[in-house]
Amino acid sequence: MDVIKHAACVRRRSARAWILVGALALYWSALCIATHLPGRFLAGTGPIASDKTLHFLAYGGLGALLAASLRLLGLVPRHSVWVALIVAAMYGVLDELGQIPVPGRTAELGDWIADVIGATIGAGGWWIMAWVVRARDGDCAAQKKPSPP
Repeated sequence: MDVIKHAACVRRRSARAWILVGALALYWSALCIATHLPGRFLAGTGPIASDKTLHFLAYGGLGALLAASLRLLGLVPRHSVWVALIVAAMYGVLDELGQIPVPGRTAELGDWIADVIGATIGAGGWWIMAWVVRARDGDCAAQKKPSPP
């Protein structure tokens, strides 16, 4: 019975990993496109929220998706959070620098700081949620593969 439970656990984990990686790819692509639209596409839309709030929220989602995807791809939870933060921070720099040549867009240190804070809260929030779920349900990755009879 342990072999069957382990196999089911591995299949669920594999399916979740592919779904999360796909969601991460779509989210990151949309983020990249949205942050590189010329300012004239955004004119007249009215402020939904402050620029810094939008950066915080966008990178919060990126940090959480990155950390979750890295964990399901095999990184230790603590490492997945740190790697997610480093990757999000580095992408934030590239994102800001990539806006310099875009008409109506500017690179701002404050935007990058909001990106890093958002990614930190997103990845950290994911880590806390994952810790609670692991404490409640157990961790599929922590289960050892049963030896054959």
